[in-house]
Amino acid sequence: MNPQKLLIADADVKLVETLATHFRSRGFEVKTAYDALTILKLVHLDTPDAFVLDINLQCRNGICVCELLSDERRFSFIPAILLTETAQDALKHDCHGLRATYVAKGTMLPTRVEQALSKVASREPMVFAAT
Repeated sequence: MNPQKLLIADADVKLVETLATHFRSRGFEVKTAYDALTILKLVHLDTPDAFVLDINLQCRNGICVCELLSDERRFSFIPAILLTETAQDALKHDCHGLRATYVAKGTMLPTRVEQALSKVASREPMVFAAT
């Protein structure tokens, strides 16, 4: 069985590398990006099974990237996990409308992302509020 492909994007290089190392050690094939334009290029070259991306990406925000990708049928069912500093009600609404999951940044972020990915894989409801 091929490894699950994960695309991780955030402007914070250290955060991206921490998450990439974590998921590679668990058998994922990981691609990384640091801005929205690179995400869009990578998705067209090698479609991932899931995205982990920052809400506040350079060039475009994470929600906008999800909206752009959902407009293309072949990408519309790829689950997205959006990383955020805060969990605002408007963000919850936007994520729910996109069938995306959001995870608050902070301690134990790799574990929280892993929990969100398992919810996505099991087809549970896709809004995950970190506590």
